[in-house]
Amino acid sequence: APGRGLCRSLGHALIVGFTWAGLEWIRSWALSGFGWNGPAVPLFPLPGAAKLAAFTGINGMTAVPVVFSALLAAAIARRAWCLACAPAGMLAALAFVPRPIDGPRALTGLLVQPNVPMDVKMSPDPDVQRQRWAILDQTDAAIAAGPPPDLVVWPESAIPGFFHSPEYTDVFASILNQGNFTFVTGADVKNWELNNSFAALRGSPDNFALHGKVRLVPFGEFIPFRQELPFLEDMLGDLIPLDFVPGRSMEPIRLAGQPFDIVPLVCFEDTIGEHARKFVRPGPQVLVNITNDNWFHESPGAETHFVNARWRAVELRRPLLRSANTGVSAAVHPDGTVTDQVPVFTEGTARAAFGAGNGALTFYAAHGDLVSKTGGLASLLAVAWIAWKRRAMR
Repeated sequence: APGRGLCRSLGHALIVGFTWAGLEWIRSWALSGFGWNGPAVPLFPLPGAAKLAAFTGINGMTAVPVVFSALLAAAIARRAWCLACAPAGMLAALAFVPRPIDGPRALTGLLVQPNVPMDVKMSPDPDVQRQRWAILDQTDAAIAAGPPPDLVVWPESAIPGFFHSPEYTDVFASILNQGNFTFVTGADVKNWELNNSFAALRGSPDNFALHGKVRLVPFGEFIPFRQELPFLEDMLGDLIPLDFVPGRSMEPIRLAGQPFDIVPLVCFEDTIGEHARKFVRPGPQVLVNITNDNWFHESPGAETHFVNARWRAVELRRPLLRSANTGVSAAVHPDGTVTDQVPVFTEGTARAAFGAGNGALTFYAAHGDLVSKTGGLASLLAVAWIAWKRRAMR
């Protein structure tokens, strides 16, 4: 019967879509994986996408473009143009649903983008490393040029050496003495282990918090099976002489006198919704990402990273403030709007007005990738049932 064929096509499209959503969830954690450029990522400009993401997350949203494509293909193959009404309705629903209402933006963030070249950043020459301190003059000038900020953000590994080096006490004090704000910078920390850390300070150098990056990049921050496979040490040991150790804390940062929590996200951690949501607590919060994307050189990689990262703001309904060494430094608001963007591969600063919100939790913040997990499992069960039924009929 024609109706049965149409229902079968719709059912198969849903199975394919939610199977893919489940696979996207697996890809986000398997083999230290990072969610990167899933099929739903380009949907960000659609107003309704911000509301849907707060429920499904980006992995669950994968079902939308996959089901759309499957139904369109089925409509063309069967010449059943009524099937095309379903994908058209999906697009209309996303296009005309209004964006979430953003709250007042009463706070100010100062995002600093120093644009330090890779050869300077990685140079062993102390004289070359001193060039990196141009970020200090850049920051002083930006603070003096406008109203006092509430948050100043430097990028990942912005300072040479290690956080606890004695010379940094005066450096941090010179910044903090300019106002009543929280200062964030990326810094390596070496005590009994080596951490790629997110450092936050407020008031004085003694009032600080350190957060070690949890999700490390294999072959970038550590060599997997370094001891077990000596040839990897021979190949990559000069590039990665020491392995970073992953941090363990999943608590947001709250310093004395700070009116909001900071969700610390280092480098590619801002592409993993399940990771970011574990820091979310009821109350005013802001997501802060520090990254150094000059590993991509002058390729689209930095912009691609930002395109993936901005979903965290709408999934969790918290503003995302981002400072990147070479870009993209910008603010992403809970309603999905992007403001105060510094052009990539330039030295610059941006003042971003933001609000820390009322602390409400989205469905995604509370339950994570439940939609992609359950949808993927249900699709696999449906495939198994269809296979069993066809085998029984034979």
